[in-house]
Amino acid sequence: MTQRRIAYRYAKALFDYAVDEKILDEVNADMELIGKVCKQNRDFRVILRSPIIHKPKKIAILREIFKDHLTPATMTYLQIITRKSRENYIPDIPMHFTELFNEEKNIKTAILTTAVPVDEFLRNKIIALLEKKTQARIHLTEEVVPGLIGGFIIKVDDQQYDTSI
Repeated sequence: MTQRRIAYRYAKALFDYAVDEKILDEVNADMELIGKVCKQNRDFRVILRSPIIHKPKKIAILREIFKDHLTPATMTYLQIITRKSRENYIPDIPMHFTELFNEEKNIKTAILTTAVPVDEFLRNKIIALLEKKTQARIHLTEEVVPGLIGGFIIKVDDQQYDTSI
């Protein structure tokens, strides 16, 4: 089984538990934090994947890093995964959890690519139009590509609207 599929299954298990316990928003915030730490800190990822560092030490490191920031359920989840020698999947789990969360809450991610940053008025107008078209809440991510002469590109799900020059 691929690492991506295994990480998805662990994310799904945590997601189902969070839904059952009615702590989905709190666990989602935890997963966002864990994902951010994993993305920004290479040393943390190396520690998780290292076979030299033993499980009790890894659990102690997880506790020290996240002790005041995670819900008890998420902290217990990380400890269980580590005890079962699955801690190398921790960096991939938040991405899958966010996908499940967005699907549950009907949130879609849109990527707006422009030549220059857009102002708040235009951003809000684009979000409103996309929400009306998709019947979902929109989380807008902006990319500025100076190589574009004008116009914009919007990607939502598997659709792309390209009016760029």
